[in-house]
Amino acid sequence: MKVFATHALLAALLSFAQAECPGSPWKEWNGHCYMMTQNQLNWHDARARCKSVSPYADVVSIHSKAENDFLRSRVVGSRRVWVGMRSHGQSQRWVDGTPVHFTNFLPGVSPADRTSDVVQLLGNNGYWKPSSSYKGTRLHAVCKMASCKCREGWTRWGDACYLAKKEMFIDWLSAREQCQQMEPTSDLATITSAAENRIVFRLAGGKDRIWIGLNDRVCEGKFHWNNRSDGVEYTNWFRHSSQRNSHAKDCAYMTRGGKWIASSCRQLGFYYVCKQLLCGRSSEPSPTRRGSDRVWRPEDSVRCPPGWSRSSSSAVDSALRPSCFSRPTAVDTFAGVQSRCRAQHPDADVAVIRSLEDNDRAFLSAGALPMFIASDDQFDMQEESSSAGVGCVSLEPTGLWSSGRCAAGRLPGLCQMPACIPRCPNGWHLFQGQCYYVEERNLDAASAEAACQRAGSKLASIHSQEENDFIEHLAYARRRNEPKRNAWMWIGARRETRGADWVWSDCSDWNFWHWDVTDGPKPAKDKNVCRRRYHPEYHHYAAMFSDGRWYVKCHPKAWSVCKLDPCRKQFGWLAGGPWCPGEEPPPTIPTTSTTTTTTTTTPTTTSTSRPAVEPACPQDGRQWTVEGHICLTTMLARPARHSDAFLDCRSDEADHFELTLPTLRTPAERERLLRLAAGADTWLGLSRFGDGENHDWFWDDDFAHAITPNWEKPPPFISHNVWCGAMDGSTGGLIARHCLSKLPYLCQAHERH
Repeated sequence: MKVFATHALLAALLSFAQAECPGSPWKEWNGHCYMMTQNQLNWHDARARCKSVSPYADVVSIHSKAENDFLRSRVVGSRRVWVGMRSHGQSQRWVDGTPVHFTNFLPGVSPADRTSDVVQLLGNNGYWKPSSSYKGTRLHAVCKMASCKCREGWTRWGDACYLAKKEMFIDWLSAREQCQQMEPTSDLATITSAAENRIVFRLAGGKDRIWIGLNDRVCEGKFHWNNRSDGVEYTNWFRHSSQRNSHAKDCAYMTRGGKWIASSCRQLGFYYVCKQLLCGRSSEPSPTRRGSDRVWRPEDSVRCPPGWSRSSSSAVDSALRPSCFSRPTAVDTFAGVQSRCRAQHPDADVAVIRSLEDNDRAFLSAGALPMFIASDDQFDMQEESSSAGVGCVSLEPTGLWSSGRCAAGRLPGLCQMPACIPRCPNGWHLFQGQCYYVEERNLDAASAEAACQRAGSKLASIHSQEENDFIEHLAYARRRNEPKRNAWMWIGARRETRGADWVWSDCSDWNFWHWDVTDGPKPAKDKNVCRRRYHPEYHHYAAMFSDGRWYVKCHPKAWSVCKLDPCRKQFGWLAGGPWCPGEEPPPTIPTTSTTTTTTTTTPTTTSTSRPAVEPACPQDGRQWTVEGHICLTTMLARPARHSDAFLDCRSDEADHFELTLPTLRTPAERERLLRLAAGADTWLGLSRFGDGENHDWFWDDDFAHAITPNWEKPPPFISHNVWCGAMDGSTGGLIARHCLSKLPYLCQAHERH
């Protein structure tokens, strides 16, 4: 009777009416959900906005007159909106991968127009109109995804799907791995209310040791769900919180009565519950301006050198070998650009564009157009009615190609080189583009390091909680009937003397640590270690214990884990740091310089130890171009208020860089900003600060010294602190614009010293 009542209650909780879509502004029709974006966007940003709402969403595909009529009457009204069709020549396709069975172009209008690559839906009559994604046209877009249904075996409650699994003797990391492999958005369950806690508990049969996603592995006492940084709003602990402040108890499971207990992540549980959001977000997230997120990218492990971006071809696509695109080169002739590309790497050359997505990536990351690329007979975006053949072309501001600048023009260029498809030696394991091997012989630290070096690797450096989890799981995951594994394993952490800073044996940055007892960069128990039974020199090395924590290892022998970069040999100097002293690649890359006179261009080649050193640029997902001794990036077709532009230039992934809006102090700065701005007025890092009537002007990178700007067009009302500095796109002069005006802008970066 009690069992019947429990199941009846659960059925009642799950039986209330559910919408098939996340809610307003989504609308459901024929098994799909539709939403029009709040703001008008260019086509590429519109697609990124749809993808940010849900990984299952994309710009709408339309497969029947009924669907077309539904969009007109229920979603878009009389507006013009973007749809998800790409067009190239006589070929059309939907970006969500569905086949094209229905079209509704304006009578007499051909989608094969060379100047068009995307499509608009005209809400006033329902017809489709070819358009260009490269002209900066801003429209609303319609996002579409399959209606929200849980897969077979999963249980829906609220806006999520849940799956309870029984697996005897499974630890927290293994349970989480199982959840993540089930669905793209699945993870161990998060719990935000008492009602959800009851549902999760009852789905698991009301048993004991049910793993949930709560843990404090990153910072002791600060619990969060899985590896996210957001806080915990609801808790249901069994014991007083003081009993949880131990690095030995970093993960939580649910016990009888639905209460939570903190336990070792290596504790063997009996059940776990997975959860995934049903439809993604019910509304649009805050907009971001990251150029690299605006172009489709394959979901594979293919790698490019730092500062280079992936082409759109997939590693499994035999027709298009995956490749990498560089930042734009300095201005030169086409032959000079070829030399500059080959100087970066022996396998590099001027980029050959073979798809619309690659054309998108080149266009959006160019910084300034036109720009030299190369054409072949596989893909054509020529402005002319017929292709000009194979060889030099320029990518124009229209997104199309021209051969008219090749004879005597001087432009930046785009370089291309083969991407690296990481492959590990037999017995090694791939994770995030790196290879790992657990040496199960008991060795001292020096012998372990030597064994790794013989394999062309180093003792493993660790730079994130995810990487630490992977190594821990690789070495220590076991089931009940498997033999017990060694509890200690050498990692690449070492120091010269007691009290010195810890470093990695591969010379990479010390930017992550996971010590026992402390959350700081050094271990807490560091005074009396290794002074009795064992040799004192062992306090120079660290090892991982089976709980994933690091300790100063006093015992002379342990297992070890090696880490190998499978792409370093292919990329050579382009692989970037770290290079330990004496381990730099051999001087095999030629450096080519181009000498230009009024009549001839003569290339001369010399052999040097490495290419000319260019300034380092942030590796934050944006495309940077090196100009002089700084890095600049342009955010094309994204006008913003001055304060929003200033904030957007900042990046949490570029701690070692000073990122601001550009400065304009010298003629050289004016020249390069004019070239990159391509005629548009752009924001500068020039602002006013002060009290009352006393407002001084400051450059964003130097708030210590006020300046008197040499205005070409000063602010009309000096007493009001509402004016910000900008550059006139035609003259390069300083002008003042209202700070709430929306202008395009560049971001500037240089390394902090």
